[in-house]
Amino acid sequence: MGLEQVQASDGKEDVVIRLAGADEACCIYQITMAAFAEYRDHQVPSGALSETVDLIEERLKDGSEQALLCFRSGRPIGAVRFQMDEHSLYFFRLAVCPEEQGKGMAKAMLAWLERYAKENGKKEIWCNVRRSAARNIQLYQSIGYVPVREQTVISTTGIPVRVVAMKKEIAGLEA
Repeated sequence: MGLEQVQASDGKEDVVIRLAGADEACCIYQITMAAFAEYRDHQVPSGALSETVDLIEERLKDGSEQALLCFRSGRPIGAVRFQMDEHSLYFFRLAVCPEEQGKGMAKAMLAWLERYAKENGKKEIWCNVRRSAARNIQLYQSIGYVPVREQTVISTTGIPVRVVAMKKEIAGLEA
């Protein structure tokens, strides 16, 4: 699964979604920082805001993570990182530039990941979402993800954060 052309929900421009290379870590970083800026002033800021280009590049190079990039008219507007194990695909740091949010880009990237997971024999796709991020939980539920458990994790700053693990079964998806 290489490039994928999808139609933007506003119907104006084609969008391309593809796997990213380690040489694109700076682009992934910039999109993530723009999208996660809204969490900077939260009581417990997102750990995404403390990551570096070097960290992303290193993880992409060593294969511990993979990433997608989403482009509209050749301009990078979205990114998501993920890992796979024997049975599942776990995604994190789903990011869409603020001016592009609400146009279906996150859903398009998730659909790409779901097909990729199925093509690679995975049975489920899942993520963790902050309990306080109701908008994100609602987005995932709107496309078939279900909450499976709540837990407290320790943030990169050492502060406990409530998260909801959400998953979607892959079996019924068309490849």
